[in-house]
Amino acid sequence: METKARELDGKVLFSCVAAEAGYGVIIGYKTFFKNLENEPRGVLIGKSVFATKSRLFRRNRKIGNRVVAWCEEGLVVPSVRHYVEDRISPECLAEIDSFIAWGPSQAEGILTKFPDAPIAVCGNPRMDALRPEFRESHRPEANRLQKEYGEFVLINTNFGLANHYLDPDERARRFRDERMPTSETESYFASLQDFKSRMYECFRQMLRELGPALRDRSIIVRPHPSEDCAAWKRGTRDLGNVKVVQSGGVAAWMMAADAVVHNGCTTGLEAYLLGRPVVAYRPFRDPDFDSELPNRLGREATTPGELAALLREIIAGKEQGSVVTAERQAVLERHLAGLRGPLASELILAELDELDVPEQTYRGRLLGGAFRRPNSVPRSGYQRQKFPGLTLDEVRERVARLQQVSGRFKGVRVRQIEENCFCLSE
Repeated sequence: METKARELDGKVLFSCVAAEAGYGVIIGYKTFFKNLENEPRGVLIGKSVFATKSRLFRRNRKIGNRVVAWCEEGLVVPSVRHYVEDRISPECLAEIDSFIAWGPSQAEGILTKFPDAPIAVCGNPRMDALRPEFRESHRPEANRLQKEYGEFVLINTNFGLANHYLDPDERARRFRDERMPTSETESYFASLQDFKSRMYECFRQMLRELGPALRDRSIIVRPHPSEDCAAWKRGTRDLGNVKVVQSGGVAAWMMAADAVVHNGCTTGLEAYLLGRPVVAYRPFRDPDFDSELPNRLGREATTPGELAALLREIIAGKEQGSVVTAERQAVLERHLAGLRGPLASELILAELDELDVPEQTYRGRLLGGAFRRPNSVPRSGYQRQKFPGLTLDEVRERVARLQQVSGRFKGVRVRQIEENCFCLSE
């Protein structure tokens, strides 16, 4: 894991499904997996196929591990072509046994450029955690949020290109190091950054009007984990009913909210899957950069006044969910596998079963100073914002909730093996 709020629920669920099927699973902060020479041989599941990951994948293949990867950023993209240019490294594809695609659309986009890519269309465990059989596992946290904040509207932002935690020079350096961009991709992302900057300013202005218009309830702004939370707080500090909160898993926040507001954000799709009222705020449009997938799954507003009126309508009617239509479902199924029938986690496990991984015993170990690696914890402020740490109690609580709501995983045990790193098995 790199981003706890985004990845934890899905990866704990996937770990439970895998443990139930007879696998042992090590789950934890990403730096643990840089050095697996002393661990049992198995399957490394990478979270992206950036060019910078090729060395990690090559090293794991050399020591006898199989390598599978997916892309956490591959579901909601404004341009499939530029996404493939930016995030899909041919060096990484050459080192992996299978790439797990979110759905047919992503798979087709990759195969257009890399026709020999080893792609399996399975979906992603993050969406499993939103399916009806598991979504109630988020209810206790949603109830806690409602008790703490009362009735509220949730505004999820996705403006890392305009309001990043890192300063612009450092952000530009990382962009070049991670992506090794061409002049074409640099030009595209400069234009995308301009789009995001204009949208960011529109959201900031919208809050100035929405706060007074909905003064009878709270408005929670939940910035993307890559964003500068302080900038949102500075811009809303004189709005008494607007609070900026960047903690916790997004599913519980959406279940607790009266409505979810976004623009081109994966959370718009997730809110739709959870059956929550969702509104895309679209003060302007640009066909080159609008992420149409989430924007098409709910209602739309184009001005602060229109948004306030629509939210008051939802609140007054206590609208219980987003409207499911055949058109919206068809759009979803083009982009997402594992929505019905077998879980995405189960489809992925079927793919792993084909890799002929040798069985080995992992005896585990207890957390202790002798086992703590120098790089096993987030070090920079930015890393800690994205992954503020993970405790044994947090993992066990999530497993217990999944057991309670589904009736599955009764034999799954959780052991801590290092700081921020755990083993799940039966």
